[in-house]
Amino acid sequence: MDFSVDCRWTDNVPLSDKYIEDFLFILQITWSVEDKEGLRLDFENRYYRNIYGPSLLTMIYCDGKPASCGAMWRNDIGDRRAYQHIDTCTLEEFRGQGLFRKGTEKALELIGEETLSYGFANPSSLAGYLKFGWDVLKMEKPKIMFSARKYLKSNPAMIDAEYAGWYLTTFRGRILAASRSGKTFLVIPTSRNRVYQIIGCAQKEAARFFAKVPGLSLLVYSSIPTAIDSTRQGSVVVARYKGDVIPLWKSDAL
Repeated sequence: MDFSVDCRWTDNVPLSDKYIEDFLFILQITWSVEDKEGLRLDFENRYYRNIYGPSLLTMIYCDGKPASCGAMWRNDIGDRRAYQHIDTCTLEEFRGQGLFRKGTEKALELIGEETLSYGFANPSSLAGYLKFGWDVLKMEKPKIMFSARKYLKSNPAMIDAEYAGWYLTTFRGRILAASRSGKTFLVIPTSRNRVYQIIGCAQKEAARFFAKVPGLSLLVYSSIPTAIDSTRQGSVVVARYKGDVIPLWKSDAL
């Protein structure tokens, strides 16, 4: 089999291009997506309405047929240019051929050696990241938030209204807004009744995009969305450089 790696920046490939159709085809098959139009709209918002700039897409073809895809999604951390490694999928008949490594190596080469890249890895992809020398960032144990000031001391990155309106509204039915000590927190439900996990403290203007947490509730926090919600157990945060801090709200799939 003859494999070829084709990487393209989103500002150089039209949304209507066959390359994009091939990318969406792999996502649709791998994820068993029935709502093709919804998949396309999410893709367009993530990559073509990105508030930070172009992202890098990767397609791998086998004898001219779509086999695997992946992306370095532009999602900056603070003032630092950064890319989150997401949408890595390989069609079943092409697995075990080292395509994850082939595509990732090429993408890392193109975004540059000094550029921050990170991801929220599940058990099936973690080994691949570790082989690249990426580090598993320190995981926080779940804590109850008794003090907003104490939380902000260890989690200073603020969710701005522009980011909330662009991307976090993708999860509008899941993310809620809660107020504590005059601060606005965006949270997600857990498997426990009236217990919500904080994804970050937000500008007050960001709260308008989300419904409020109903009634009395308990807020907890950790560095990954797994501590309370057992349906997502196993995710870890990985990054190219060990000293980086990646806020939970930067995850592509909350």
